[in-house]
Amino acid sequence: MAACAKCVPLVAEGVLMAREIGQIIGRAPRTWVVRVYVGRDAETRKRKYLNKTIHGGLRDAQVHLNRLLGERDLGRNLDSSKQTLNQYLDRWLEVCAKPRLRAKSFQDYEGLLRRYVRPQLGVKPLVSVWFGVRSACRGLWSGRTVAGSLPTPSDRGAVA
Repeated sequence: MAACAKCVPLVAEGVLMAREIGQIIGRAPRTWVVRVYVGRDAETRKRKYLNKTIHGGLRDAQVHLNRLLGERDLGRNLDSSKQTLNQYLDRWLEVCAKPRLRAKSFQDYEGLLRRYVRPQLGVKPLVSVWFGVRSACRGLWSGRTVAGSLPTPSDRGAVA
């Protein structure tokens, strides 16, 4: 019986090891490359890895590796810096919303996103949309409007 590639143990310096899905590679003093296997390219069938340089101690690199592996296990996109809001919403609708919603509610979600969110924000990178929303919320949480001025009584809903 032939074993799959994951089941075949590797020999490194005389020690049997399991195949790794994440690696920490030392590059310089206090500089590490964290490398995570993310699958194969659909067209070329070559292995794809996400590499991230970490400056700090080995423990910092291990924390980052564990976080990436956790994200990978949850099925999240590891390299979200290139992901657009449209790509994120497509995945969110299929993975999160569709299993939890009735068919009509799901159609309503799709329609609302298609009409109001995707035309304005859909092509923007997810990172830039997130930071814009976060800064706007910070202004509101601190008691100031987005423009930075203090809210007037009419903004707060008070009757003058």
